[in-house]
Amino acid sequence: MRIAIIGAGISGITSAYLLRQKFLTAKIDIYETRKNQIGGNCYDKITKNYYKQYYGPHIFHTSNKEVWEFLNKFSQFEFYQHKVGSYINGNIYKIPVHENEVLINKIDENSFNNAEDYLNKKIGKDFTDKYFKFYSEKQWGIPFNMLPISIVNRIPINKVNEDRYFPNDKYQGIPSNGFTNLCKEIFIKSKSNIFYKKINYSFVKKYDLIILTGRIDEFFDYEFGKLQYRYLKFFFKEYSIKNYQNYSVINYPNDYDFTRITEFNKFLKNKKFKKTLICLEYPTNNFNDEPCYPIFWDDLSQQILKHYKEKYKNVVCIGRLANYQYINIDKAIENTFLKINSL
Repeated sequence: MRIAIIGAGISGITSAYLLRQKFLTAKIDIYETRKNQIGGNCYDKITKNYYKQYYGPHIFHTSNKEVWEFLNKFSQFEFYQHKVGSYINGNIYKIPVHENEVLINKIDENSFNNAEDYLNKKIGKDFTDKYFKFYSEKQWGIPFNMLPISIVNRIPINKVNEDRYFPNDKYQGIPSNGFTNLCKEIFIKSKSNIFYKKINYSFVKKYDLIILTGRIDEFFDYEFGKLQYRYLKFFFKEYSIKNYQNYSVINYPNDYDFTRITEFNKFLKNKKFKKTLICLEYPTNNFNDEPCYPIFWDDLSQQILKHYKEKYKNVVCIGRLANYQYINIDKAIENTFLKINSL
């Protein structure tokens, strides 16, 4: 049996491992467009100077014990509880806000047509404007009153004295040697081949099984058109100091063109780095930047996605880009478990 996996990110590497358990004698070939990179958007490096995640901040958090135990077979995890700040009017405020800081109105989201009206009614215009409106407009490049409620309806409001960003997730942390080394360990156990080259459906259509984890429109040569994304450009800056900011991530909802600054060293507090590195994220509409956020509510994009999946039913779509969804690492692995187990 010959299997092709498109993409060496967490979904692709996990697929390879699970398929090896399922088909012991299969020939598994992984194709990755980023030369010498395993881990997809989780790709990272740890040096004596600093920790660097190349495609924005990635923190593992989940309440799924099966996913947690699976990853812990390949790496130990550093204890890390994610906390976020927000730069507003020259001051840094913690987010999410606490339930005693904002009046939460119980409303029916089906009564509202857009994110702005919904949040204005739920938590008030002042909090909406300070924390969410301009951040969302910067992030998506779309007026807040044209964004769907699904963009904001899961905004967390924490209990008093709860500062963690993911307080409901039982398992949280950062792989001790980074996400790339975690993915490499999974890859080694999968006994697969990897080829760093850009390929399309025509190149692999003779395989017995095709697993797609990359961009579905690109893989099929945009036959039915391009899906809409909001892209990101990352700007890194090194400092000869050990501490740049008090939070690992600080959002900038109202000032500057970037949306947030990440200081990665704070993810691995047990390591002693000589310097620090920060990353500024700039949302763009530039096709050459990284496609990070699918504009999934766009009717035309959903029609295009449907055309691809209906015509190419012999391709198994797994993960974020192939399914045109924005999902966290744990959900990507859950999705992989379900898809591979169903084969």
